[in-house]
Amino acid sequence: ALALALGADLAAAAAPVLKAADKGRQELLEYLEYLHEGLKAYMLLTGSRSVSSLRGKAKSTDFTTKTPRHQEPPR
Repeated sequence: ALALALGADLAAAAAPVLKAADKGRQELLEYLEYLHEGLKAYMLLTGSRSVSSLRGKAKSTDFTTKTPRHQEPPR
């Protein structure tokens, strides 16, 4: 969601999705749900009605803390 808000046309998620898929169908479904819920939360918090409306909602200088590139879904 952050990449889209910063203006990206596409946000890459192949590596974490493939990693989850390698662990099994259930793990993949849980990870995809985690991504979906995160995107919905970001859209709610930014007042975006669509993914395309996220564009330009954030600036790279708005984020001062370092976050991990990939976070496992909470268990």
